[in-house]
Amino acid sequence: MARGSAFKVWTAIAIALGAGIAAVPARSEHLQADVTFIEVQNEIRPRRIVWRQPRQITMSLSHGHVVNERQVRRAGRPDEHTKRFESVLGAETQVRRSRVTWRFLRNDTLVRIAETSSYRMTATLTFRSGTCSVDIRYALKPGHSYFAMSRLDSGKPMVVDHLTAETASCSIKEDMTS
Repeated sequence: MARGSAFKVWTAIAIALGAGIAAVPARSEHLQADVTFIEVQNEIRPRRIVWRQPRQITMSLSHGHVVNERQVRRAGRPDEHTKRFESVLGAETQVRRSRVTWRFLRNDTLVRIAETSSYRMTATLTFRSGTCSVDIRYALKPGHSYFAMSRLDSGKPMVVDHLTAETASCSIKEDMTS
């Protein structure tokens, strides 16, 4: 697939899904987006500390509607944490203690929403001319004053009063086979 044709593939898929049709292209299409960022967590309980967690989310879209996701925290470290799952565009998928949904916002914009008990993380990927950009936001749910999370080292609860993403970047890899 030509490098500049990613937008055309995403547009065709978005139009088909927007029409309520999960179209499967005549040829098997595969598009992968890699999102990397630093998740900054300001823990206030049980202790006061700022965590800077390197994160990577790799999303592969195939057959026009099948999403395979791989999430990595602390990439390349001995205590790396990885989750993998498969879902369908527009469908909510339970992933441990969160629910993840991938959907199109516009023809060139794909959104990933991860819902937990206390907050929502939204990653908005925008594709243009063979490139992508990403915007990551965290928002508390109504009635919550803090982000409820689990410590990676022990799984024990921790309370975070500020959660942001820094240095977010996106890259795409395209492949098309007959």
